[in-house]
Amino acid sequence: MTSASLVAYEMYVKLGYRPVASFDRGYKRLRKSAQPRNTFKLRKFKTSDSARLDNLFALQTQGKLGFIHRQDGFLNMMIKTQQFKPGGITVVERRERAVGYVRVDSEADFVSVTELVATDGVARNGILDRLENRPGAKWAFCYGLCDPQMSQLYRDRGYVLHKPGFGRVMAASVDSSLTSDEVSQLYGVDEGQFVLYPSDAF
Repeated sequence: MTSASLVAYEMYVKLGYRPVASFDRGYKRLRKSAQPRNTFKLRKFKTSDSARLDNLFALQTQGKLGFIHRQDGFLNMMIKTQQFKPGGITVVERRERAVGYVRVDSEADFVSVTELVATDGVARNGILDRLENRPGAKWAFCYGLCDPQMSQLYRDRGYVLHKPGFGRVMAASVDSSLTSDEVSQLYGVDEGQFVLYPSDAF
């Protein structure tokens, strides 16, 4: 991982590396609509939720390529090491069963999503409907998107997305017989399969 604004970026290019993914970020000016009616309930995170939420993340990233394999107890570990704040995690339930979660930073006039995980597109949209209709919120932001499916979800909802100069994932093959196109296919770039979440970048 490097940044397009660093000298190192050109060095990697000269060594045969090429960008395979980058992080999106975006924003949306909120216009209040009627409170959405859906079957989703948002509640505070509890330690006992961790295993279920870890499994939901594994389901969302199943079949994708990237640095996304998380060890058992990942959420609990991030909380114990104070990398996640429990108050910043909201659990989403449908029929009394957790179907997703969202990590959010918020102030009086904005809400900022840093990680959104749910079992299906209906649940993801339902979560964002609730967040965007939070009383007093005028802006919504999304950060750290390195997942084409999630980026498209935000675009479809009217977010303006742009790729910053930092957060470029670079790859090179140790097999010199592979062409640039083959490296691209190997890492799933053409199919949009390469994903990386900010929590899994190191």
